[in-house]
Parts: sequence; structure tokens; C-alpha cells
Amino acid sequence: MKRTITLMTLAAPLLGATLLNSCALVAVSGAAVLISDEFMDNAISTVVPLEPELAWTGVLSSLSGQTTALIHRDDDHRTATTTVDGGEVTVHVEQFDLGQTRILVEAKKYLVHNPELSALTLQRIEQDLMDR
Repeated sequence: MKRTITLMTLAAPLLGATLLNSCALVAVSGAAVLISDEFMDNAISTVVPLEPELAWTGVLSSLSGQTTALIHRDDDHRTATTTVDGGEVTVHVEQFDLGQTRILVEAKKYLVHNPELSALTLQRIEQDLMDR
């Protein structure tokens, strides 16, 4: 019995590592946002001439203006997920080049990728950033 428990204790982390092989797990105060290959393949992106910290602040401000739902955010990895126009939207902000930031937006509605909602959300974010 003790040998089985030890084996299970050792196998659990290995199983978890295998399942997350193609994904990066991003922790968010009690929740988790998963940035996966699927996100990267389906995200719409743009590059803005702002430092990442300014872009991240602007993205959060824009998202809060687009929804009344709770925004699940991870400030360390600059990732946020919320509901916009009935779909789940995930936004990721990353440094692209010196003084430039890439913003990626991926939306799903009814569990299906929705490029129209992604493009609309990104367009609103860009407009809000340029109006600042």
C-alpha cells in the first residue's frame, strides 16, 4: 500500500508536466489563464508604439469600458480574460521591440473561435490607446 502511494505521489507531477507540455500556465490570484498554442494560432494582434507597462494599463482601461463583467488579470504576465459582447475574450500584452508592444486578442463565443469579436475588441483597444 505504501509503495503504491509513493508511486502515485511521484507520478502526479510528471503527468501534470506532460499535459501542459505545449502550454504555458499563467497564475492569476486564485484563478489561472492558459496561454496555449491554440491561443497563439487564433489570436489577432497589432503592434503599438508604447512601452508594455503603458499599453497594459491602457488595455485594462479599455476592457473595463467594454464590459461590466469581472476582468481576470495577471499583471506579471500581462494577460486578462473577461466577457465582451457575450463572448470570452483573452488579451495578452508583450514587448515586441524597444518602445513597441504587441497586443494579442482571442475571442470565443459559444466555445467557438470568433475572429469578428477578436477584431472588434482589438479595434476598440487600439482606439482607446490612441485617444489617451
